[in-house]
Amino acid sequence: MIIFTDDREYAEHILPAQEQWVSVNLDAAGPNLLKLISRLYPSKVMYTREIRREMRWAYVLAVKHASSSHFDHLIELSQKDVELPDGTLCLAGSGCKFHGLRHRR
Repeated sequence: MIIFTDDREYAEHILPAQEQWVSVNLDAAGPNLLKLISRLYPSKVMYTREIRREMRWAYVLAVKHASSSHFDHLIELSQKDVELPDGTLCLAGSGCKFHGLRHRR
């Protein structure tokens, strides 16, 4: 599982691991995952690490504070026929403009 985050302390709180954080080389993310990453991490300051054991998720995108809904970004990209990688989990510690299905509060 590969973790991307803008805040190492937040990511370590939810996904502890022994591996070291490294700065992200976005070229290695692939074009479709990069489209999602660029929407979730507007600050462009990101770190990554890999957890080398059997996990349910291939990618975890963990942001401490999201300025908009991850759900909205995922829907918009899928409507543009962007093929996102299977097993991608988007997490936010807090955020703005979140809503439930069909814009429920």
